[in-house]
Amino acid sequence: MNDEIKTNRDFKDDILREQVCLAMKQLLTMQLSTFVVAFVLSYTVSDIVPHANIVTWDLMVVSIVASRIVLYFKFLKVREQPFAGEQWKKVYLLLAFTSGVSTRSWTGNGGAPYGNKSRFP
Repeated sequence: MNDEIKTNRDFKDDILREQVCLAMKQLLTMQLSTFVVAFVLSYTVSDIVPHANIVTWDLMVVSIVASRIVLYFKFLKVREQPFAGEQWKKVYLLLAFTSGVSTRSWTGNGGAPYGNKSRFP
């Protein structure tokens, strides 16, 4: 019975490590896309949104992108050996939460970047 429980835990850890590896494999492409889209959006709304807000948001995006790239390169050092999947998962999810906070601050209460006053009918 104990062997069965241990085996299930081993499979669970292996699956988590594989999920983390798959997420990390996407990280560089995802960050490049985030970076490009953020700056295109900033340019697009530069006539509508105060420049201080745009710069603040761009700096938040750059800091998130940079921290994820650092995370990626740290992960490259451990990916070939067994690693603590739970720890990497928590760091990855923390950065996802931070990204959500950045987006929320940009859009106010979930509205458009220029506040709750929609320019669309």
